[in-house]
Amino acid sequence: MLRGYADSWFSYSRILPLLPTRLWAIVPDQRGHGGSARLLDGYAPDDFAEDALQLLDTLGIERAVVVGHSMGGFIARRIAVKAPERLVLIGSAKTAYNEATWQLLKEVETLAYPVEAGFVRVFQSSTIHRPLPADFIEQIVAESLQVLARVW
Repeated sequence: MLRGYADSWFSYSRILPLLPTRLWAIVPDQRGHGGSARLLDGYAPDDFAEDALQLLDTLGIERAVVVGHSMGGFIARRIAVKAPERLVLIGSAKTAYNEATWQLLKEVETLAYPVEAGFVRVFQSSTIHRPLPADFIEQIVAESLQVLARVW
């Protein structure tokens, strides 16, 4: 399960308990996100895809169903390009090229670390379509605040 833009494993925390026990869910904090290392570079979708494939190799998993929301969907598509025989890809996002994305990219280019909590709160709230408990939203914001400005 791959996280969205500037998220961590926590974005799946409310879903994980609902999954059937016969499934083995792996929800990594990808580089620069959550509890993972803050590297100087390597934040392109291809880098995240390569990390995911290396994780599958390390765990001895030959084939997997990869679930990704938002940015995670784009990373899943990169995995499919790199190793199509290794995964099932269902309902991946078509493209990130739209006006809302371009506006976000313009704002992101001006960010400095630490990223302002107000920006993160507005961004994360804009990605949620159903009401969620306030403490859950605040935890998502806290997770996103750990992401370096250059990674955004």
